[in-house]
Amino acid sequence: MCSNVTLDLGAIAIRFLLYPPRLHAGIVSVDAADAGDRVLRSFRLALEQRFPQLRIDDIGYRVDAFFRQYPSLHQWYQVVLDEQGIQIHFYQGAPWIPLDGFERWRDVNRWLDPDCLICLAFARQFKHPLRPGDLRHWDVYVTCDDALLSRNVERLPARPGSGIADIHTHLEGCECMPLLWLRLVNGELPRERFAFYRRAEAERRASNSDALREWGGEVQAIRHAIRARHALMRSQHIPGSAQELDGMGSSAETQWLPHEQLLPERRLLSALWVRLLQGRLTPPEVLQLDRYLYGKHLFLRRHVQSPGSNPGLENFRRFFDRARPLTPGRSERLKWRRFMSMVHFAGASPNLHSIELRISPLESVKEYVRFLTSWQKQEGRSPLLRPRKDDGRPLRVWFVIHLIRSRDDPSHPVAFGRLRTQLDRLTGVLQVFRWRHPSLARLIVGIDVANIERNSPIDVFTPYIRLLRGDGLGDDRAGETGLADSPHLSHWRRVAASGMHRPPWQLPRLGLTCHAGEDFFHPVTGLRTIWEIMRHGRMGPGDRIGHGLALGTDLYRFAALSGNTVIPAGEALDTLAWCSRRLRAIPGVDERALRVLDDEIDLLSWELYRERLTASELYELQRQRHRSPPSRLALRGVDHKVADLRRLELYDHECRQARQQLRTAPDALETIKEDTQRLQRWMLDEIARLGIFVETNPSSNLATGDFEHLRDHPLFWIREQNPGVRLTINCDDPGTFATRLENEYALVVDAARQRGLDPGEIEQFLESLVSAGDRALFHRAD
Repeated sequence: MCSNVTLDLGAIAIRFLLYPPRLHAGIVSVDAADAGDRVLRSFRLALEQRFPQLRIDDIGYRVDAFFRQYPSLHQWYQVVLDEQGIQIHFYQGAPWIPLDGFERWRDVNRWLDPDCLICLAFARQFKHPLRPGDLRHWDVYVTCDDALLSRNVERLPARPGSGIADIHTHLEGCECMPLLWLRLVNGELPRERFAFYRRAEAERRASNSDALREWGGEVQAIRHAIRARHALMRSQHIPGSAQELDGMGSSAETQWLPHEQLLPERRLLSALWVRLLQGRLTPPEVLQLDRYLYGKHLFLRRHVQSPGSNPGLENFRRFFDRARPLTPGRSERLKWRRFMSMVHFAGASPNLHSIELRISPLESVKEYVRFLTSWQKQEGRSPLLRPRKDDGRPLRVWFVIHLIRSRDDPSHPVAFGRLRTQLDRLTGVLQVFRWRHPSLARLIVGIDVANIERNSPIDVFTPYIRLLRGDGLGDDRAGETGLADSPHLSHWRRVAASGMHRPPWQLPRLGLTCHAGEDFFHPVTGLRTIWEIMRHGRMGPGDRIGHGLALGTDLYRFAALSGNTVIPAGEALDTLAWCSRRLRAIPGVDERALRVLDDEIDLLSWELYRERLTASELYELQRQRHRSPPSRLALRGVDHKVADLRRLELYDHECRQARQQLRTAPDALETIKEDTQRLQRWMLDEIARLGIFVETNPSSNLATGDFEHLRDHPLFWIREQNPGVRLTINCDDPGTFATRLENEYALVVDAARQRGLDPGEIEQFLESLVSAGDRALFHRAD
């Protein structure tokens, strides 16, 4: 909203509320002090600089009109809702946003705390603060209100198996940011535990005075907000923690749940808004409220990644890592309190019947036993995981172990040697645990490959994936083990010596899901990654592709937006060779396009290897990469061109550097766009034929992807091209993206309406999404 060319009154209100000179001058109404005139003039100047495409007179007229109509603090907040046409309804013990205003609501939440706005709307409608029992079903985030949506996602006793499933949620991305804010202001967490507020961040910004000033201003605003909140809690006689909320109807059993812990905050905000609307809040208290809300807005903006932020997973990692080091000491009780809080945040939806949570691999068999035994104990105590009153069914929680991609360490003598050694150890430990403790291991239903896709090829992971799933390391389906050939399988050799190299017969085959086709240099490189994990990871019915955006990316739009795409030379050559091989199998491909590809392959292979290689030779090289790398001595003894190339890639430092060297994407990738669309359709046909699911994550993709509106999401193109592809809707990292599963479905329904689908088509599409999410659960293979 504020980033658009149009400058409506709501956008002016948001910018003025977040304008630092206004806060420093203590302006909570336009006629508060003489200093207000100077602040207003500087505010107009700031808007002129931010919106140079608008006439200066027009900006001045809008600002003057804004302050004439809305002169005080609560009106500045209210106009944000009014100008955007956002209605907040209260019924069934919770706030609801109609679907036609839900996208605008999420856009407003990029700037302002949603609880602040909801409490203001409650105070305006009901003229009293929250009382015991009010809004008891208000979860962390507000829910979208839509009849069609409710009809398809609700969990009903009369419909066995009804409800929705979430099969792609990272537990470490379930930090509830509003709850972290309360832990900060209540003194449970020092400010330095958050990455952005550490002194190291100031030192990093020391060379840029503006950046350093921004850091100092935000740290000071957080400090002032903490002091202001303490003063307000005392003045309003509001309890400061969930344990003190006897008057709010909380029980000892539920007080540690995220939405229960948010009750003091919501009670405070509603009481303050009521008193302010009635004129009973003193001027110092109004200033304290203003300072508190300003600091909270800044904190949430800093830690929640909003739609339309800078695309790419590197930017996502900055949001994700800002609040990661928050494990509160070494106390097991506190760790489990935090862990269960994240689980309840991830599974809080009343319509959720099953969820698969992705967790990092553990370091030893003992740690797996301790973790899963503790989980079973906590599961029995949790009100969320017990049979629910409406239908008598509990929420079912399962775990998927995600293996983490990382970049190559150039100092290591072997390409991705450190990562291979780590994978050997972690997957070997998981295999031994599954053999020794099958009853506990039933809770682990799948494996995943996650994190930044660029510069971390999937072939590093496929040997360990195949071992865990019982497919061996050979190229045939029977699968030879090949454990003696590689220096990066030492743990697996010990596992084999104990007779545990095959998956335990008591347990089902582990499901496989892989983040692929999400974070690509070029859509064709994303397609190649998807194909490689499908082919060499031995994917079959019930396995899943995470995100898979490359399957439906508009190549023409991508070229227009990205300009001169850069790509590592090795990645470019591999992609050209793969395209040449795959396109030859698709009828109707222009022979001239294939010759262009072969010419580029000839030039680039000479640049990297000092040999002119064919697409077939490079394709065979790619196939060999998916076997665990043999020792340098073993490769020397093989008189074969592909083996020699493999030796160079693994052990020759200059070759490794040359392959990582960035260069402009080959012209051939731009000249074969039409043929590449044929390749996309062929990939969709293969995915549908194999029974593979594609996990889509609307909020995540909207924040990190290269499209501005959800109506441009590739899932719609995929559906139009091949309705047989099984698409699911998921949350990904609900804490980082401030979402819940019903809202992800709501965004898709709203985007479908914007694309012109009629209600019947939308309902059919929605039914297919809900059904696919249910059928894609790995534990159903039991």
